[in-house]
Amino acid sequence: MKKPDFLRKIKANEIIDNAGLLFLGLVSLGYVLFYRPFAKLHINLPGLNIPIFIGEILFLLCAILAIPKIITLPKKIINLLIAYAFFIIVKTLIGYINWGPLSFRHAALFYYPLFAVFSYSFFKKGFFNNRFKILLIVLFLFIFKFLTFYYYFILTCSILTFVLIRSYPKREIRYLCYFILLLVFPYRFFFDTARTFMVSNFISLLFILIGFLLILKLKKSHKVAILFLFVAFIVFGAVKIANKDHLKSLIGIGELQKKYKARGMLISERKKHFVARKYEVNLYNPDYEDDIRPNLKFGKIQEFIDQRTKPKNEKKIQVSLPSTSIPEASKSEVSSTNNAEQLAVVQSPLPSTSIPEASKSENTESNEQMPPDQNVLPLNKMPEKRDLETDYANSLFRIFIWQDALNDIMNYKPVFGFDFGKPFLSHSLQVTKWAISDWGRDGWVCFHNGYIDILYRSGVLSIIFFIFILGMLLIMVRKSFQVSSINGILLTGILINWFVAANFLEILEMPYTAIPLWSLFGITFAYLFKNETT
Repeated sequence: MKKPDFLRKIKANEIIDNAGLLFLGLVSLGYVLFYRPFAKLHINLPGLNIPIFIGEILFLLCAILAIPKIITLPKKIINLLIAYAFFIIVKTLIGYINWGPLSFRHAALFYYPLFAVFSYSFFKKGFFNNRFKILLIVLFLFIFKFLTFYYYFILTCSILTFVLIRSYPKREIRYLCYFILLLVFPYRFFFDTARTFMVSNFISLLFILIGFLLILKLKKSHKVAILFLFVAFIVFGAVKIANKDHLKSLIGIGELQKKYKARGMLISERKKHFVARKYEVNLYNPDYEDDIRPNLKFGKIQEFIDQRTKPKNEKKIQVSLPSTSIPEASKSEVSSTNNAEQLAVVQSPLPSTSIPEASKSENTESNEQMPPDQNVLPLNKMPEKRDLETDYANSLFRIFIWQDALNDIMNYKPVFGFDFGKPFLSHSLQVTKWAISDWGRDGWVCFHNGYIDILYRSGVLSIIFFIFILGMLLIMVRKSFQVSSINGILLTGILINWFVAANFLEILEMPYTAIPLWSLFGITFAYLFKNETT
């Protein structure tokens, strides 16, 4: 295919690439520093009853910039992208017609990976010149020392900083930056973090360690020393820094099995008396109570935007959800799952004002019907302090959601997945009112597992998606080992970190994690293949 004339102009091409990478970087930085409050910022367009969030604005902007580059790709890749876009558009429109705006939220799970295509098309090694490298290094070091950022990004930010320092040509400045990084690095948050990232951080570091030992041409004694330092670092962090209850819950499989059996019996008993209720379905939670930058007042910023973009009322639906997933219920009553922005999975009850009237009465009944059992904490009353019991409850919370979702898939066997927009409420959560303050407000609950979410929404097509993404990742890992690329090992280590975490959190669904992840995915692939001289 002949390139358009304007693509032959190097300066115009560089402007497109630089602008695309700059937009991706700035928005990703906003997600790292401000997380959910930043992601909720949106505009409202006349004639639309759905908000256009900052992530979607970025998507449209990058798509416009990347299209001239994408049309120059091989025809097979273009056809693949067209087929993928067709699937997303058809599922989204059908879901919107049948269920409402929630369909667009489910669609995001599938169009966020296209950020990898955008970042790949934008990547040029010249963008990261020495001046820009030192600017980014100073920025990351400043963030580590003086700012608060979401601890999920600790490994990502630290590795990116190391890669930037390592690639800086002046040795004196490079060593100085290494020294400053060692001084300001927030070691505590590397270990004192969510259990999911305790596991994913360890797996990523183990992968990086193995990679270094295999590709670095070092004496055996030096490799032994590196291995010893790694073990010492992990042991010290686990003993002195990490939350002991988190560690106990990770290895306490036997205790978790006992609690699962006991609570499963309680849930089964309650399902016998469960009556379906109607819940209003909302696209997202507009509250800004989780602002981690109170001085910025994202809620006030959004009010300012709303006054100038004429907000429209969001379309809402009510659904009657069955008490079980057995075939007695009709297929139309089976609820689909959506991506929630719920990170604190098991919470103590919020004030009663956030719980619907019908739900409050149900909640009272649930407490009265709960058989006394000193070994089982009531499912809808979790301790406020994050202790060992809460950790077990968080694990069970996820297990019961996954169990209900997989039961729906097995019972109804949707070939191409359940409709986008069709809300999912775990039956186990319904009968116990577990975390009702969230799903009672939103009308749906998330899976806390990106892979089950993809399977639930795309059916057999999810197999193609999984094979493709895993294959791309393995190709990048193999390339890193083939060319002995330290930076390649480090960057793929970041990707592994997030893909492991996606087994337990809404990593692939939420813009504040999905967009940075997929953007880095495309950049890493481009670094290893598109510009091999780097």
